Amino acid sequence: MSRYVHIELRATTLEAVEDALRVLALPYARPRRRVRLRGSLECTGDPVDIRLEAGLLDTVEDFGFAVDDGVLRLICGELDEASLRDALLPKLHHAIAQQRVEQSVGHEGLTVVGSRLEADGTRRLILELDD
Repeated sequence: MSRYVHIELRATTLEAVEDALRVLALPYARPRRRVRLRGSLECTGDPVDIRLEAGLLDTVEDFGFAVDDGVLRLICGELDEASLRDALLPKLHHAIAQQRVEQSVGHEGLTVVGSRLEADGTRRLILELDD
């Protein structure tokens, strides 16, 4: 039986997730009101604020993001949990972190013009002073 699982995402907002999905070029829907995931014969869909179609990132079921009681969660079918933890969440966290850095340095009169991945896994940002 397939059930939905809820994965808590710390220190981020629905807006940051939406921006990151745009950066990652992942199509999504954010209706004015919550929608239910389509679910399956085994379970009804959970309500979400942002919904992504089944098949995206090789998922079996549709999935989405919801905020309840101030906590943001990724909601997905248990069959998709492992693949989304591996294929989506690291890229999502990276995109959110990059956006935060760009906003931060922008307030200081700098612009991120590139980045470089070092052999040890460290990512170095190349900054330019705004004129």
